[in-house]
Amino acid sequence: MRWNDSFLVMKNLLPKLSPQRLEEIDKYRSYDLRPKKFLKDKLLLRDVLLFHSSPITRHEAAFTIGHFGLFELMPFLMYVIKNDESVIVQHEACEALGEMKGCAAKEAYNFLNKVVNDKKKRYHSDVIITIKEAMENLYKSF
Repeated sequence: MRWNDSFLVMKNLLPKLSPQRLEEIDKYRSYDLRPKKFLKDKLLLRDVLLFHSSPITRHEAAFTIGHFGLFELMPFLMYVIKNDESVIVQHEACEALGEMKGCAAKEAYNFLNKVVNDKKKRYHSDVIITIKEAMENLYKSF
């Protein structure tokens, strides 16, 4: 696994995937993730976000989650922000959280506020800017 998975393992949310499932996930490319067919298979979208070998494809998975407001996948966006090594994936996960509505918006705002004020972990400056923009967007929605 690419990341420190303690955040989701503690919450029993990070799935354990078989080698066959990992192979299946890596067959998808970024352009495959935009169609609405992924709304029917949210677990596949989650697995692509967490485990695909390409940062571009993980980025597209985050975009799709935000675009369609899939609030049930928010914990995985949060995980990616804290643990993915790719700045573009972290950036898009922040933007996706910034698209959440309703009760999910408040939860996303609180999470991003904790991240931006975390003194223990350093985030890329582009990620910090995106977090602040997402927080502004979320704040306007409550």
